[in-house]
Amino acid sequence: MTNSGAQSESTKRFWLPFYVLGAGMLLTLAVTYFVSQNLLLKAQQDFRVEVLETEAQIHTRIEAYIALLRGGGALFAVEEWVTSAEFRAFVTRLRMSDFYGGAQGLGFAVRINEENREEFLPKIQADFPGFKIWPDEGQSEAFPISLLEPIDERNEAAIGYDMFTNPVRRHAMMRARDSALPSASGKVRLVQEIKGPEQPGFLIYLPVYSGGGLPETVEERRRKIQGFIYSPFRAHDFLRVIAELEKSSRITFEVYDGTEVSPENLLFDSTTVSGPSAESRRTLETVSTMEIAGHPWTIRYISAPDTLRAVWIIPLLLVVGLLLTFVFSYLTYAEARARRRTEQVNLDLQRSQAAYKASEERFRIMVEQARGYAIFMLDPEGRISSWNSGAERILGYTDEEIIGRSGSILFTPEDQRNKAGEIELQTAKEKGSALDERLHMRKDGSRFFCSGYMFALRDENGALRGFSKIMRDITEKKRQEEDIQRLNQELELRVEQRTAALRESYEQMETFTYTVAHDLRGPLRSMLGFSQAILEENEDHLDESSRDYLDRIMRASARMDALIQDLLAYSHLARIDLKFEPVNLQDVINDVLNILAAEVREKHVTIIAHGPFPNVYAHQATLHAVLCNLVSNAIKFSSSIASPRVELRAETKFHEDQRIVRCWVIDNGIGIPDEHYDRIFRVFERLHGPEKYSGTGIGLAIVKKGIERMNGRVGVESKRNEGSRFWIELPAA
Repeated sequence: MTNSGAQSESTKRFWLPFYVLGAGMLLTLAVTYFVSQNLLLKAQQDFRVEVLETEAQIHTRIEAYIALLRGGGALFAVEEWVTSAEFRAFVTRLRMSDFYGGAQGLGFAVRINEENREEFLPKIQADFPGFKIWPDEGQSEAFPISLLEPIDERNEAAIGYDMFTNPVRRHAMMRARDSALPSASGKVRLVQEIKGPEQPGFLIYLPVYSGGGLPETVEERRRKIQGFIYSPFRAHDFLRVIAELEKSSRITFEVYDGTEVSPENLLFDSTTVSGPSAESRRTLETVSTMEIAGHPWTIRYISAPDTLRAVWIIPLLLVVGLLLTFVFSYLTYAEARARRRTEQVNLDLQRSQAAYKASEERFRIMVEQARGYAIFMLDPEGRISSWNSGAERILGYTDEEIIGRSGSILFTPEDQRNKAGEIELQTAKEKGSALDERLHMRKDGSRFFCSGYMFALRDENGALRGFSKIMRDITEKKRQEEDIQRLNQELELRVEQRTAALRESYEQMETFTYTVAHDLRGPLRSMLGFSQAILEENEDHLDESSRDYLDRIMRASARMDALIQDLLAYSHLARIDLKFEPVNLQDVINDVLNILAAEVREKHVTIIAHGPFPNVYAHQATLHAVLCNLVSNAIKFSSSIASPRVELRAETKFHEDQRIVRCWVIDNGIGIPDEHYDRIFRVFERLHGPEKYSGTGIGLAIVKKGIERMNGRVGVESKRNEGSRFWIELPAA
C-alpha cells in the first residue's frame, strides 16, 4: 500500500466517527422530529375523539328528550282535550326523575285566542282553580302553560305563564310551529327559578296541530296550531351528567348559547364539576358549533394532555443516540395506548346503543299500557310487527293471532277491495302521516267507526323502517254527531218555513195598508168638498163659531189627506218593481227646484246648487221623490232663521271598491240632536208638533225606503241650532 493509499484510508477512518456522528445526529433529528410530530398528532387525535364523544353524549340526550316530546305529542294528537289527571298519569309512567335527568318536567302550552278563550279557560280552571294568564298585556293570542308535570313547587309557579310574551321563547315557538319540527330556545331564565342558586335555562318545543295531522303549508300550520308540548331544562343539571362522564378525560368544555363565545351567553362550564384546569398547561383548544333542535350551541373544548411532556426528551436524543430504542418502545407503547383508547370509544358507543335499546323497550312498555288506544307497528311491507293491549281490547285479536299478518285484515271487505290499506301506507310513506277515519272490522266481524293516524318511521338516513298506527273507537261520538246534524237540518227547515210565513204576513199587511189608505181618501174628499160648499154658499148666514168649525174640518181633512197620500207613497215604494237606469242628477235637481220655487220665494230661502252633478244609476221617479222630500224639509226647518239658506252639492268617491255619488242637501236651520239620528227615518216620527212645523212625519221614511230600494245609503250630520247635512249615496252611472 502506498503512502497516499494509507493516508486516504486513515482519512476515512478519521472521518468515519464524524460520518457516524453526523448520520447518528441526522437519524436522531429525524427520529426526534418523527416522535414530536407523532406525539402532537396523537394528542390531537385523542382530543378529537373526546370532543366527538362529548358531542355524541349531548346529541344522544337531546334526541332522548325529543323522543319523549314526540310521545307526549302523540297523546295530544289523538285527544281533543287532555285533562291534568290524564297528563299526570302519562308523565308518571315515564319516570322522568329516573330516566330523564336534567329536565324540569314535561308540559303543554295551549293556544288561547278570542275564539276559544270562553271554552278553554273554564276547562283549565277546573284543574287549577286559581289559573290565570300572566303576564296579562291584553294580548289577543296567548300560549299559557296549562299542564306541567311533575307539579312540584317550582313547576307550580310556572302555571299560566304566557311564554309567547318572551321574545326568546316566542322565536323558538314560531320556528317549531312553521317547521313542524322540535325547536330549542335560546338562553332564558326559567320562571321556575324561585329558590336556591339560579341556573341558565332553555326549552325545547314540539308543535301540536288541531286534528292530529301534519299540515302541509306554513299558513295551514299557523292556522291549525293547537299548542306546544315542551320541556324546560336547567342547563347545569342537564349537562352535569356529561361532565361527570368526562371527569376521567383530560378535557373540559364550556357551552355557549348561539354562535358567539361571550360571558353573557355562557350556559355551562364543566370546571364547576371537574375542577379548574391549569391555564399554563393548555395546549389544545377548539370551538365548534352544533345544532340543538334547530338552535345553535357553541362549545369551547380545552385540553392539556400529558403526552406532550415527552417533547422534553428531544435534548436527550441529541446527546444519546442509544435512547432511540427507548423512543421506539415508547412509540409502541403510545400506539397500544391509542388502540386501547379507540377500543374504549367503541365500548362506550356500544353502551350508548344499549341505552337507546333500553329506552325503546321502556317506550314499548308504555305503549302496551295505553289500553284506551290501539297502538301497533307495521313493517315496510305493511305486516303487523307489534300489538298493544289496547289493540287487543278494541279489535279482538291477540298478538299471537295478528303479528305477521297484513294490516289490511282490519279493514272492511269493501275497503279491502278498494285497496284502502295500501293507499293509507302509500300516503303515510309520501307525506309522513295519514288520517284514518272509517269503519273497521273486529275479529268477530262486528264493525265500528275508528279515528286514527298512521306515521311513517324512518332512520337517520331517511330510509323507511316501518309504520306506527294509533286508533280509537269513536262509534258513539259519530252517532252523536249524526244526531246533531239531523237536529240542525230539522231546525233549518223550521226556520225556512217560519220565514216564509212571516214574508207572506208582511205582504198581506202591505196590501191591507194600501187598500185601507186608498179607500179612506174618498170619504175625506167628500168631507172637504161639502165643508167648502157650505162655507161658500152660507158664508153670510153663518156666525163666527160655525165658520171656525168648518175651517177646522177642512184643515183636518186636508192634513188627513196629505197623511194618507204619504202612506200610499211609502207603501207604493215597498210594492213596485223598480227599473234602474242612468239618471241625469242635474235634471232631477232642476225639476225639484222648479216645483218648490213658489215655496222658496214665499219663505225667502236662498238656494245654492254647486254643480256639476254626475249621473247616477237609479229609478228616476223614486229619486225625484227622495230629493223633493229632502229639499222641502231643508226649506221648512230653516225658514225660521234670519237668513235661511239651502245648498246642494255632489261628490264622487269609492265605497267597497265601487264608484258612488254622494249628494248633499245642507241647510242652516234648527238642526237635529245626534241622539235622534235613527229615529227621524222612522214612519210617523216627529221631533216637533204639527202646530209649529207642518208635515206628516213620513217624508224621511220615504227617503230611506226609496234609497234602500235603489241599493243606496242615506245619512245625516247635524247638531242642535247648527243646521243639518243630509246625504244620499247611489252607484255612479
